[in-house]
Amino acid sequence: FATDGIVYRGSGVWCVVPAFSNNLSFTNFKVFNNVGYGEDDGIDINGCQDVVVRNSISVNWDDPYSTKTERDGFEINAGWGSAEGKNTKNENILFDDCLAWTGCYGFKVGQGIGYDQHDITVQNSTVYDCAVGFGIHHKRFDGRIWNVTFDGIEVENITRDNDDHKSWFQCFIENSDGAAAEGDVIWNVAVKNINVLARSTTSPKMVSRKDSSMISGVSFENITMYG
Repeated sequence: FATDGIVYRGSGVWCVVPAFSNNLSFTNFKVFNNVGYGEDDGIDINGCQDVVVRNSISVNWDDPYSTKTERDGFEINAGWGSAEGKNTKNENILFDDCLAWTGCYGFKVGQGIGYDQHDITVQNSTVYDCAVGFGIHHKRFDGRIWNVTFDGIEVENITRDNDDHKSWFQCFIENSDGAAAEGDVIWNVAVKNINVLARSTTSPKMVSRKDSSMISGVSFENITMYG
């Protein structure tokens, strides 16, 4: 499945939502929403494999670019039906040459991690404004995340505030539903070639709020702060 050059305006909820699908490309697309109300995400990739999002602009209050693996019946995907017999993991997903303008995360893996997510790359992209430039937020369920790369990202402004976060990077396990897996839950995360022009007003964090859930194998390389 492929789209090229479509403009989406004023979605009242998640805008582009591929789910339980594979071999997808989204090229030269733009999302223009209101940077003032919630749940107007740009693109949320749910349980898909081999996906390319390239040369895109997404302007939203909520996350412009996100990978999720929500469980059946959770909020917005309540009418999707059973995932039984479907490939539910996110695998081999690329965001390349994208621009984000948001009140939340520019690029995010999360929040719902009901099934595994791995081999996800964000590269050659810009966050014009945000509360968090990019990161991983494991908020619900017991899936695992590994092999995530953030490479060649510029964070220009951090003027927004989301859940008391106002920083260029976050990686944390929260799991408000208490269902986080034990042991390594997030591992092999590479953050490299990052140019941060804006000053954070809260510290970037990498933390697990679940005693038995771990983050491991995170590397930082060539991070430039404030020029």
